[in-house]
Amino acid sequence: MEFVSFIDTRKGKKLLKVFKSQRAANMFLKKNTDKILSKRDIESVGTMSKKEWDTKEAKYAIEGFSSDAQRKAAFANGYEEKDKKNEGKKRFKRQDGIGKAKYTISYHDGKKKHKDGSDFFDIKIFKNKKDLSDFVGTLAKQGYKLTRESVNEGISVSDERHFGKKGIIIMIDDNGKKVSAIFKDKKNADKFNRNKPSDIKKLLQLAKKTKYPKAIDESVNENKYRMMKRSSATKMLNKKLTIKQIGSRERFKDTKSGKPVKLNGFAFHIPGKGYIGMKDGKGMPYIPFGGKKALQQILDDGGFLDYKKNTLINPIDESVNEAGKLAMGIAALTGTRGSAVQDFIDKNRINDKKLFKALKKANLQGRINFASALAGRPGNPNEKLTIKLFGESKKEVIAFRKKAKSETAFYDILDKIERKYGRGVFEKWLDKSLKDLKLNPKKYKTSADKQEALYQAKL
Repeated sequence: MEFVSFIDTRKGKKLLKVFKSQRAANMFLKKNTDKILSKRDIESVGTMSKKEWDTKEAKYAIEGFSSDAQRKAAFANGYEEKDKKNEGKKRFKRQDGIGKAKYTISYHDGKKKHKDGSDFFDIKIFKNKKDLSDFVGTLAKQGYKLTRESVNEGISVSDERHFGKKGIIIMIDDNGKKVSAIFKDKKNADKFNRNKPSDIKKLLQLAKKTKYPKAIDESVNENKYRMMKRSSATKMLNKKLTIKQIGSRERFKDTKSGKPVKLNGFAFHIPGKGYIGMKDGKGMPYIPFGGKKALQQILDDGGFLDYKKNTLINPIDESVNEAGKLAMGIAALTGTRGSAVQDFIDKNRINDKKLFKALKKANLQGRINFASALAGRPGNPNEKLTIKLFGESKKEVIAFRKKAKSETAFYDILDKIERKYGRGVFEKWLDKSLKDLKLNPKKYKTSADKQEALYQAKL
């Protein structure tokens, strides 16, 4: 609900400002009350809902009357409403042969205004002189007077033509010179009112800046793309983007057929993470038709807007995650496989050093319990106990936050964790970290979004 702030003077209440919430209105008064009350003839300040203001106070406040009786008395003594005082002259102008229109009348009723304060002219188009003369007679009876002033200040739209399937070409007469404004989509052109002088001026400026045969909405969309905001995590990844030629020995697994595929060409690569691919790209790096030049153009425009539709892809040979020394040591103590132990450590974010030391001191039963935690069904009692005793809690994320002096430093720490665990396990690590902080990981579509959420989370 909208709220307003107002001042109360001897003449009546006056509106100061409209706010989107009561809190915003109260904050405004808190900051400015002393300044406002120091001015002459101001007795008090206050706030109320805009609905209440419009129904109870607006009709008196606009004219500065404190009551309806005071207002009636003022009108009896010859007072005029502000709108009538400031009312302009009723006038019209005739123009012939504008584009396909044979006769055109532009007329201003003395009241209508554009947002910029300039007079708004309505337009009527006629095919024959009889209808034209009848309308001119009607305007004359209503008090309109013929004027020779230029309605569009020497600038007018002279013609409009179709351009392609959806496009349009607007021909603008700039004091005798013809300038064409091209749009690929007519909907974009319709955002400009061709009867409004200020809009025609904007169109003319855009047309002069856009070189033929380039369309105005094409160049505007390019600028919008460059100016669109990127999250800090996206900016960080964009800085690390490099263009790399795919190696002749590198093979990628086709997610549909399961077969290894050899590729040639250039693709985006983030050192230590892998190639950039599309989520629906069958597990292949993104190689554009434009090759290296197309990739360089994306970099020049600031990189990706986000990584929601992207994924990181590594060649088959580089994606093998071997068991670590500690995992192999735990396997030797418990009679289990090293790869299974490493997978259990990574999946559940187990502190491998603490686990190894504990099992080294443990008796036979303790080691058997760990083996059953590994071999039993997911969620078995021994597994839960092991995770509870040796799993990393949210204290780990808190420690990273304290260690990192900046947001970039925090993301660098996460990069090291990703290199340690591997991409797949790192995703699970992020999900568990978010759950520890009571955040739902399903809300975040990409790894970059999850990393940013971890940084911004309340600890």
